[in-house]
Amino acid sequence: MKRFLTVLVASMFLATAAYTAEEKKADEKKAEGEAKAEKKADEKKAEGKAKAEKKADEKKAEGKAAKVEKKADEKKAEGKAKAEKKADEKKAEGKAKAEKKAGEKKAEGEAKAEKKADEKKAEK
Repeated sequence: MKRFLTVLVASMFLATAAYTAEEKKADEKKAEGEAKAEKKADEKKAEGKAKAEKKADEKKAEGKAAKVEKKADEKKAEGKAKAEKKADEKKAEGKAKAEKKAGEKKAEGEAKAEKKADEKKAEK
């Protein structure tokens, strides 16, 4: 009977040790799985943050480029308007000079013609 009790106690001890070892192994696997999941979540979070920052930087750059382009277009249009205005002024100025010169030449020609006519009258 003593031997039976010894075997029974020993087997109970071994069963408890095996159960504890199994439970410990399961806890380790669970902790390992949680660590992996946490690590993966952190990586995804960092990746998402990096993507968001990149997208924000791209939008900022696009906005800046659009602003610069708009400013350049405005300056170009402004310069074009100034050039056209200046050209119109020069054209008007040139036309006025030409008309004045033509008027002077016409008056000069008429004066010469009158003078010649007077000379011819005086000769007769």
